[in-house]
Amino acid sequence: MNVFTTSIDIKSELSRLISPKRAWAFARKAGFVLRKGKLNPMIFLWTLALGFASGKVRCVSSLRCEYELASGTVLKPSSFYERFTPALVKYLRLSVTHLIKAVVGSTVSLSGTLAHFQDLMIADATVLRLYEFLASSFPGVRTNHSKAAAKLHVVMSATGVNPHTIALTSGRKHEVKKLKIGPWVRLKLLLLDLGYFSFHLFDRISRNGGYFISRMKTNADPLITKEFRRCRGRSIKMVGRRLRDVLPGLKRKTFDVEIAVEFRKRSYSGKQSVKTRKYRLVAVWNELTQKHHLYITNVPPEKLSAQDIALAYKARWEVELLFKAWKSQFRLDNLPSANKHVVEALIYASVITMLVSRKLLILMKQPAAPNIARRFTDGRIAVIVRRLAQLLLILVTTAPTKLAQVFRKNVCTLLFHEAISPHIKRPTLLETAFGIL
Repeated sequence: MNVFTTSIDIKSELSRLISPKRAWAFARKAGFVLRKGKLNPMIFLWTLALGFASGKVRCVSSLRCEYELASGTVLKPSSFYERFTPALVKYLRLSVTHLIKAVVGSTVSLSGTLAHFQDLMIADATVLRLYEFLASSFPGVRTNHSKAAAKLHVVMSATGVNPHTIALTSGRKHEVKKLKIGPWVRLKLLLLDLGYFSFHLFDRISRNGGYFISRMKTNADPLITKEFRRCRGRSIKMVGRRLRDVLPGLKRKTFDVEIAVEFRKRSYSGKQSVKTRKYRLVAVWNELTQKHHLYITNVPPEKLSAQDIALAYKARWEVELLFKAWKSQFRLDNLPSANKHVVEALIYASVITMLVSRKLLILMKQPAAPNIARRFTDGRIAVIVRRLAQLLLILVTTAPTKLAQVFRKNVCTLLFHEAISPHIKRPTLLETAFGIL
């Protein structure tokens, strides 16, 4: 057993995230409660976040039982269900906004080939299928398959432990419209999938002093204006030719060129001008797919080589692991209701669960030696939080007594013991690619 496990008071740390005073303030601001009564907004929030473990399906009736157990009060089923209103959704959204700022972990300083950047950021979104009855509130893109769908947009740090922004929209909302670019991107490297492919977006990132790497669209055909890497021998000439004219006869496994792209600016006073920008196009041969993978970026060759561009883009897998844990452990896509407000509340509750999980990950890593800290992983802590969710709910909502103190110590010890990954030598993705973590 690790000696540092008893040095952290999990109940106190979680209570600081959303204290009773802050919970009441958010609840009143949202109109969820108007005066002190039978319902406690702080316990209600923790019940939604940690009461999901009971039963095979996350439903309102099981959450009501968890609330009654945690609060020591009995509510009529209709009284509990009627609490799922726009005011509750606003209350949870205020709590999520606060938690994103409160759950702050230390990001790892990038070194080696990534030392030029302050952080490695990933933007992505995941689609959640809903009952067809919600098609008017949450229209989906594929009307023949998913008539109703919600989309959760996330911007996160690949080296930190908490998201930068989270937004909930309908499934039809395009990803690029939810990615707000500003001074925060300065000296950061953003990894974008094709859902964010937009020359307007690339231009805004560059103008704010940031960097990006994105996959190139298959139908894009930019003009090649310069070669950064010339091959010996009778290599084909690229400058002055279009990409689609070059690719079919390309024999080299890697090529690195400058391209010129054009896009229309927004209309002003009835006039619309055309912008031309130059970016870098990198192609790296993939043995698995037996074709070139194309990347567009504004990172100059002296900062990252063509191979490093492809390696850095692999870090996008970190957000896929986040979504996987979110859905498999925290039931993000388990939304068995045709009530819009119930669905929104359960989604935000899963977000809070994820943020609590990340806070626990930070707490466990801080006192541990480096060789132990690296064995606390996002996926592992997600599994343990799911297993211990009901114990954590009782822990954070129970008044401090002598018996509660013993229970708190036992839960803390169990959490630390189970959260350490048994895979001692298994490297992380970023360790494999860059050796930075």
